[in-house]
Amino acid sequence: MTLDDFARALKLRQQPLEWPYFRSLRDGTMSRQAFVTSQAQFSFAVSGFWKPMQALSARAPTSSMREMLLANVADELGRGDRAQSHEATFGRFLDALAAPRVKPGAAVLAFNAALSEVCERGEVPRALATLGMIEDLFASLSGEIGRAVVARSWLSAERLVHYRTHEALDDVHAEGFYAQLRDGFAAGGEVRTNIEAGLKLGAGAFEALYRGLAASQ
Repeated sequence: MTLDDFARALKLRQQPLEWPYFRSLRDGTMSRQAFVTSQAQFSFAVSGFWKPMQALSARAPTSSMREMLLANVADELGRGDRAQSHEATFGRFLDALAAPRVKPGAAVLAFNAALSEVCERGEVPRALATLGMIEDLFASLSGEIGRAVVARSWLSAERLVHYRTHEALDDVHAEGFYAQLRDGFAAGGEVRTNIEAGLKLGAGAFEALYRGLAASQ
């Protein structure tokens, strides 16, 4: 089994589109207010996502890994244009929804803490795999969210810049992480064990975040 096979099998087991958050978004039982409030919470995951990547870049054992991580950080921060940072584009999405100002809740705090812990102190392959799986999942989930928002006439497609960007960009980012991990996964041993654990951690942390957002509605 290759790394890509393992990741695909894990996503099939996780069935992210059947998590309560996405099921209720798809079947119409999630209210607009609940969606907007949950997205205001999710903004704290968006605004903080570059920090564990930057922490991990300082621990990267190779220049290619460090360059990949720093390139992703640059994307997150807008590549020199602060208005194009992911925090800013998500902020405009929230403004279009007239989202309330909120304080971070338990679910997003736990998610951010899990990423900080593995990227600052965990084995590097485990941390890379964790981030890679989150990017992988978010690429498909971004499209699901965007389609639901448009279908329910909460916003027009033209105002979904953040989610349209991530539907494409996160596939690229996920591939960057996986490219750094394929040889280690194929070699087996402790490195493969850490990669498998990281993929599971990423999927589990993302599921816990969305389950927490659904439960708080």
